[in-house]
Amino acid sequence: MRALKKLIATHQSHLRKHELLTLLRTTNSVTTLANVARALAWWPMVFQDVLRLNTEWVRGTELERFAEYHRVEDSGHDRWYLDDLRVLGVTEPGLDELFSGGYQPIRDACYELIAEIHREQTPAQRVALLLALEPTGHVFFETISSAVERVCPSLPLRYFARFHLGVEKDHDLFTESTDAELDRLVLSDEERAQTEASVARIYRIFSDAFSYLAEKGNEQPDQMTSVIRELGGADTNAAPVRDVRAS
Repeated sequence: MRALKKLIATHQSHLRKHELLTLLRTTNSVTTLANVARALAWWPMVFQDVLRLNTEWVRGTELERFAEYHRVEDSGHDRWYLDDLRVLGVTEPGLDELFSGGYQPIRDACYELIAEIHREQTPAQRVALLLALEPTGHVFFETISSAVERVCPSLPLRYFARFHLGVEKDHDLFTESTDAELDRLVLSDEERAQTEASVARIYRIFSDAFSYLAEKGNEQPDQMTSVIRELGGADTNAAPVRDVRAS
């Protein structure tokens, strides 16, 4: 797994240069953060199923505990996301909007991620899949949590705050003992080639999703509420209050 981890680190390094992360590092607008948060809607919900389905595929194997620990540790994060939307003062997108053209890019990315889970893979490959998924999420949460601390430190967020990032990094999958155990896993040449291809697809999926979020974040301010103004401070890009809708 060590060679695979190096490959994942290389992909991560490229992803850190994405325009979305540049936007989040430089924005001073609560509305930009709210727009990105609302556009993300499919991802936090579907990711719960990604972890559940991946765990089901390794039931009864010696690697089940790795996937199960991870599924349990991530349980409930979708609720944090919905709570954060309310704190940010944006409306939850309804079914008609979620299945509209405005959400198609993030929807397609989620479908592709589910398709990746349903590919035929060995238990070791499925654990490797988690090793690719989680650090990629860390890249996003590191950046947006820093933006939250800079732009709206008084807002009681969880999903988009450093609180969530800390929980992610405390996963059993990233402890020293587990890391050493995973390093002892050996993939055949065929498994390694397949897993490397899977990792490349995952990073392409994340990159596509990030591009969509960057586009939404760069849109004109859609909504500003008194809650944001009072708790988050002045927003230099504030606009009249109205519903945020994915176009």
